[in-house]
Amino acid sequence: YLVLGSSCTVTPAANMPESVGKKWSKEKKAGATEPEHNLAICNIQKTPLHGVCSLPIHCKIDDLMIEVMREMKLEIPKWYLRRLLKVKVARVNNDNQRRLVLSGVETDGIVATLFKSVVLKSNGERIRKTINNKETVDGEFNFIVPLWSAMDAAAADDVKENEGLSVELEFMGNYEEPKLVIALNSYLDDFVE
Repeated sequence: YLVLGSSCTVTPAANMPESVGKKWSKEKKAGATEPEHNLAICNIQKTPLHGVCSLPIHCKIDDLMIEVMREMKLEIPKWYLRRLLKVKVARVNNDNQRRLVLSGVETDGIVATLFKSVVLKSNGERIRKTINNKETVDGEFNFIVPLWSAMDAAAADDVKENEGLSVELEFMGNYEEPKLVIALNSYLDDFVE
């Protein structure tokens, strides 16, 4: 059995490796030279089960698995992080405004907390949050925005910086992502009635 990066303190998950480790310990005490039960624990720190562990490995999991894959002559597939920006537009009581909801989602549609902050601008001017985004559910950022004007395709291609509606997304920073600014008019025009 191989335990990767666990503290081996949370039950019932820790019960399985503990059971294997105790069997290994009994087999060793009985004089077995090649015990049937073996427990390897890969963790940077010592765990409570290291006393019944046949192979303690003190390193990062990635370092160990790279070597395991190399030994097994298996290629490590390239990993890509794929997440989406979900944009919803809804009517409000005022015909000259719309509610704009921005959130991050996984490729399967599950909401993901991707953004540390979301700044919405209209013609370069920050739109003040009129909905309390500190109380939002599932990482949604809500704004009341003025109704934008429809653009024809040629005009959308010529949009300059600070023209129209744009959003600046500040990510959580887990992957050192830079801020991302997206001009929204060419996307939101499909919602203009």
